[in-house]
This record gives sequence, C-alpha cells and structure tokens, in this order.
Amino acid sequence: MNDENNEIQPASAAVDVSGGGLDPKVVRMGTAPVGKLLLEFGIPAIVSVVLNGLYNIIDSIFLGRAMGTVGLAATQVAMPVMTIALAIAVIAGNGGNSLCAILLGEGKKDDAELCLGNSVFIIFIECIIIALIAAFFLDPILILMGATDVTLAPSRIFVQIILYGFIFNNFAYGINNYIRTAGAPYIALFTMVIGTVVCIALNALFVLEWGWGVVGSASATVIGQAVSAVWVLWYFCLKKDVPFRLRARNLKPRAAMCKRIIALGMAPFLLQVAAAITQVLSNVLIAQFGALDPIGTDGALASVGVVVKIAMFAFFPLIVLVLTMYRAPMDALEVIGTVRRNYVSFANVLILITRILAILTPALLMAHEIVFNLFLWVFSFGMPVFVAFI
Repeated sequence: MNDENNEIQPASAAVDVSGGGLDPKVVRMGTAPVGKLLLEFGIPAIVSVVLNGLYNIIDSIFLGRAMGTVGLAATQVAMPVMTIALAIAVIAGNGGNSLCAILLGEGKKDDAELCLGNSVFIIFIECIIIALIAAFFLDPILILMGATDVTLAPSRIFVQIILYGFIFNNFAYGINNYIRTAGAPYIALFTMVIGTVVCIALNALFVLEWGWGVVGSASATVIGQAVSAVWVLWYFCLKKDVPFRLRARNLKPRAAMCKRIIALGMAPFLLQVAAAITQVLSNVLIAQFGALDPIGTDGALASVGVVVKIAMFAFFPLIVLVLTMYRAPMDALEVIGTVRRNYVSFANVLILITRILAILTPALLMAHEIVFNLFLWVFSFGMPVFVAFI
C-alpha cells in the first residue's frame, strides 16, 4: 500500500440527505420517524442475531440427544473459542458497516463500496489467522477453556471444523449487516433464516440419522453458514438495483480505509473479548467445583451450558436495538428515548420466554435444578434494573 493511500479522498460528491444521488432506501434512514425505523430494522436485526446464536444451541440440542453429557459439555467448552472468533469477525463486520453507513450518509457511494471491499479483505486476513490457530494452537486453548480428558477430543474436532469454515460465518453474519445498511432488513433476515433451517435439517440427518457426532454437527453448521454466505454474495454481486456493490477492484486494501474500519470495530471487538474472558472464568470454576459434585465436571459444564444458552436470548435484543440505530443519522436523545421505552416491554416478554423454554425443555436441563432456578430468578430481577440504567 502506498503513502498516497494515507488520506481517503471522497470518491463521490456529498449530497443532501433529502435526496441527491443516494438510493431512496438509504435516504429514508435519515428522514423516516425513529419508531418506524426501529420496528422495520430492529425486529429483523434481533431475529437475525438470535438465529446466529441458534447455531450453537442447535448443535447442543442434537449432540445432547446423540452423545449425552459429553456432547453438551463439548459445545460449552467450545463456546469461549467461538466467542473470540466472533470478536475477530466483528472488527470488519461491525466496524466496516458503521463506516459504510457514515459514508452513505455523506453521499459518498464509491467510498462506501471501497469500505465494503476492504472489509472483505480484512475478513480474508482474519480467516487465515483463525485457521492457523485452529491448526497449531487449539489443544492448549481448549484445556484452558476447561476441557477434560473426556471432552478434549470431541471439542477439538468440533472447533476445528467450525474455524476452518469460519469465512462463511464472516460473510453470513458480518457482511450480512451491510444488507441492512443498504435498506433491505428483510433480505438480511432471510439470509440468516435459510442458513439456520439448513443447519437444523443437516444436524438431524448427520447426527441423528447417520451418527456422525461432533463431525456431523460442526459440518451442518458450516454448510448452513455457507448457504447464508452465498445469498449475501448474491445480493451485493448479482442483484439489480442495490444501493452499493461488492466490486473486485475494491478488494485492494487502502491503509486509511482499513485503519478507520479497525478503529470503529475495536469497541465491539473488546466487548466480545470481555464476554469470552467471562466464559473462560466460568468454565474454569465449573470444572474446579463440578469435580466435587456427583455429576462431575462434564455434567456441570453441560448443565450450566444449557442455562447460559437459554439466557442468551434475552440479552441479544438490547445489543441489537442499540446497534440498529447506527444505521440512521438522527438525534441521539431521540434514539435513546425510543430504545428505553421499547426495550422494557421487550425484556419482560423475553424473560417470560426463557421461563417457558425452561418448562418445555426439562430434558436439556440435566441435573442441578436449584442452580438453574437461582440463575433464572437473578436474571429476571436483574434485567429490568439493567435496562433502567441504560
């Protein structure tokens, strides 16, 4: 990359947000009422994030049925590794998407396309790093995450397959965000739905029918994400009348653009890293004290893993509702007020959903009902307090 790239020159003149040369689907994100945008973009975004989170839960359900405690424990050990991998993915996915929205708001369509292309370049670099980690450093990492002699081998196989196919997750989830920025939230949602459906169908086939175990479950996840990635690429490369496209010439990295993408992506990256550290500490404590319980370390990991996966559903909406508002250049106080008014009802409904899930899935809860109920009640009372301080 040359020194001339240290400054990003506007590739297209800025236009007025009321019209100009921008696509109407983009313009309305700066002019439409906040409440309408929240419903139109927030709900599909929430569902998309939940569907992305479902991959690990789906794997847990099928592996739990096919392999019992060992299958559930393996997915729990793998979760911090997957969170760290997601943290790396959001650098380009969230950082680039935020910058793309800013550039579109300024009327710089060509720069927005350059941002998309450079985000894809960063994703390729990230995937190479992830693949090297999966090939050479995975065992000590999994042991640190709480893997035992029993769960190390299945955890290694599961995580390696997922990480080798990580590029599909980057496109299916990270670049998927750009579709919402292009003003097509329901197309973005569809790309996630079809991948999740494929994952469920293939898990049933590979794990339950053919008995492939962790290999089948991980393969089903990667194939499902690959199907979603194909739809994302179709939208930006082949679909007509899109506000901006993925072009081969924009895959060439430009230093200034990459720096801006990474800078905007560092905040969500660090949040994901913090979540991964919490998961690691949790696994270590579970392994330490679970060994003292009759169900053992693997049983404890499996039990707590199920509880955590159910509780994740209630935390997703808050994150997405806030991130959704980045797509519209509107008054910050107006956004905060809208989020506060709407999320309280969202939180209460989702707390009810977690309790219904607990009733309908007793087979997944394993033992330790007291631990689960204590966690659920703390969560139920803590969520409204958490919302109040946002």
